[in-house]
Amino acid sequence: MKRFKTFVAEAATKKVFIDHLDKMKPLKFLELAQKLNTQYKGFLSKETISITEKIDGSALRIGQDENGKPFIESSMSPSTFNVGDFTSRALAKGYTSDISKHFDNLLNSFKTHNKVQSVLSKYNLNGIKVIGEILYPPMGISEIDKIKFVRISYDKSKLGTQWTFVPFEVLDGDGNEHPRKKEVLNDLVKISTNEYKIFEPKIEISDNIDITLELKDFDKNVVKKYKNLETVLTSRKKIDKELKEKIKDEFLSYQKQIALKIMSYFKSGSLGPDFEGVVIKLSDGDVIKIVTDKFKTGKFEKKS
Repeated sequence: MKRFKTFVAEAATKKVFIDHLDKMKPLKFLELAQKLNTQYKGFLSKETISITEKIDGSALRIGQDENGKPFIESSMSPSTFNVGDFTSRALAKGYTSDISKHFDNLLNSFKTHNKVQSVLSKYNLNGIKVIGEILYPPMGISEIDKIKFVRISYDKSKLGTQWTFVPFEVLDGDGNEHPRKKEVLNDLVKISTNEYKIFEPKIEISDNIDITLELKDFDKNVVKKYKNLETVLTSRKKIDKELKEKIKDEFLSYQKQIALKIMSYFKSGSLGPDFEGVVIKLSDGDVIKIVTDKFKTGKFEKKS
């Protein structure tokens, strides 16, 4: 079992990569489509899935070590305890970016936020780490009544004036999911204010998401159309190359259709009409991601 002092001393928490529905490899999509068709009967309901909004901010982890000492992590840093260490580390590597100064300011803000630290202390077993996204105005680009952080512009009126933290995962000191994860997240949301906003990116759906037609067409027009489908898709033979590419293109067409159909059920995000996308977790634990056209076509902008 890994001790917390080892856990926090290592490189920043490893990023979890989630399959994009319209970028899945053919065989993986085939498995998913068959599952959605047979197990879910083509309907995604609130009883069988959970949906979270993907926030277009910067990765941030906040926590305490086993002795209750506060820290934060960026996407690239180890756990950092002392204000100024982000800047010192950047300068030592030859960087002059203001980003490191912003993270030092965030470290100071979270360290001195008594209510945040009180929640972390309450659930600190042998160390605790909350994983989320931060929307910090100095790291964004002001657009009159909106702020763009990366590709998506969010309404200023829906953001915290100091920062907005969107937590979605909680780990214990051994790097495992915290046994009281839901309580930790609920308690953090309860202390949200207009200055320091904290919210879970959950999305509730009122109607079932119906993809029966798209799944039926995919099965009829692709799956049943080709013999030895899986053999062709895994073949490395030159003779199969042309057919393999044709099948892959047909798969991709239906992947995009299903992704578009699912996204048609979401009209806006938590922080304005534009949003990055959604992450859907099925009842068996499988997770898929779908992003909006706005995010796909948006220009990448981030303060240096």
